[in-house]
Amino acid sequence: MAVLVVGVVIGLAGCKKQQEAQQPMSQNEMNEMSPAQAPAEVPSAKAVIRQATPDEVGKQAFCPVMKENFKVSKITQASDYKGKTYYFCCNACPPEFQKNPDKYAK
Repeated sequence: MAVLVVGVVIGLAGCKKQQEAQQPMSQNEMNEMSPAQAPAEVPSAKAVIRQATPDEVGKQAFCPVMKENFKVSKITQASDYKGKTYYFCCNACPPEFQKNPDKYAK
């Protein structure tokens, strides 16, 4: 268990730096996440992940999962949840947000 937690922490620690090297997920990839990645129970609304729009590129954003500021790029993923848009610094963050969006939506 401790090894898994350390691995997850180490894996997420480099999120911001990895963003530029990652390819964006397609909408089909986002919609076809495995059951282990998808929320077992949606608290009150579904957090649907999408690509940032051209109008959002260049905007300063805050990743609710990693709690860091970054600039939205064309590969940034976002979620419109309960009337607010949340942006994610890397591909590892959206699945975490989807597990329990209310934990991160503040």
